Amino acid sequence: MKKLLLSSVIFITFFTAIHSQEQNQFTKNQTTFGFKGGLNQSYISANNTPGYQGLEFYGGFFSETRLSEKWSFQNELLFSFTDDYHFIEVPLFLKYNFNEKLSLFAGPKLDFLVDEVSDGEKFDPLGLSLEIGVQYNFAKRFFVEGRYGYSFTNQVDFGEFYSGARRTLRFGVGYKF
Repeated sequence: MKKLLLSSVIFITFFTAIHSQEQNQFTKNQTTFGFKGGLNQSYISANNTPGYQGLEFYGGFFSETRLSEKWSFQNELLFSFTDDYHFIEVPLFLKYNFNEKLSLFAGPKLDFLVDEVSDGEKFDPLGLSLEIGVQYNFAKRFFVEGRYGYSFTNQVDFGEFYSGARRTLRFGVGYKF
């Protein structure tokens, strides 16, 4: 079931990108593609402990489709990793562009744990988060972003952690094609 869900999300992501590219034949510069990367500061808050903090890296690809002058839809396929665990993340954002430089975005994010866990550790391989962020375009093709992700799913349950939810604070840079 989880493999079917992952396959469906990936299919929808790429279908949206391909469909948007087809629309570009009629509307110039409606969809842009690019890649991004940066640092995560992850927090795992659990019921019985102050929590875990760790610094991680993330990176991946995105497409952004203009819906109007001020609104756009952005989907991403990201890879996030810590020392021991790796996540594939699929955020789907609605983005409001204040002007050509500054925008605000928010939306759901699916988190997939791709590693096998050790004995005694329990991770829910599928998580759901809400992310909100801001993007600043400092050049025509380059931007910086900051975002916060709040997990609704308790993905971590081992050792001193039980009912642990992952939250992330991210800072990164990106390039648009």
